Amino acid sequence: MATTIIRKPASFLLRADLLEGLKRNAARKNRMLNNYVESVLLDIVFEELTM
Repeated sequence: MATTIIRKPASFLLRADLLEGLKRNAARKNRMLNNYVESVLLDIVFEELTM
């Protein structure tokens, strides 16, 4: 059975150096910025849930 993940657009203002660092990290992992940021945030949320 397939699960549908609903995504909604969001907009954030980030420090320029933070955004550049995220872009560099995403490129190093050969991932799109959106996918990389989503996975980082998911890691943080699930880590906090297991504490």
